Amino acid sequence: MKFNTKRLIVSGVLMAFGLVIPMAFHGAGMAGPIFLPMHIPVLVGGFILSPLYALFVGMFTPVLSSFFDRYAASVSHSTYYDF
Repeated sequence: MKFNTKRLIVSGVLMAFGLVIPMAFHGAGMAGPIFLPMHIPVLVGGFILSPLYALFVGMFTPVLSSFFDRYAASVSHSTYYDF
């Protein structure tokens, strides 16, 4: 399989947006669970990337987002409820 650098970079940027946007929505107390902002970069990746790269973005973004969002939630809850 031949890797395309441009598609790889676009995939990484979309995955980064898929991680940062939900954290911003949840951190600001906006309608993150209702709006599901993580799916916007995944959907854009499905439209502009090749099927293989779109598959990787669609598979890894939710897994990484749940890992990092739980970590951010545990850190923020521990800071507010420790005293």
